[in-house]
Amino acid sequence: MARHLTMVDRDRSAELKHRGARQNAITRALKRRPSTICRELKRNGSGDEYLAGQAQQRAESRRRERPIFA
Repeated sequence: MARHLTMVDRDRSAELKHRGARQNAITRALKRRPSTICRELKRNGSGDEYLAGQAQQRAESRRRERPIFA
């Protein structure tokens, strides 16, 4: 089953990104698939910048707005 990135995951990603880590280093640190990290950085980042709080808000907003299938 898929599990969402947590705020802790996003904080760690932002810290690593700020230190200049590449996507593959973030992937290893979080023990996530490369596609998950790539998608996260594209969806919730702003160009080269990635802010954990902002990323969390964007993800929560998308989750609230998605259609519910019964």
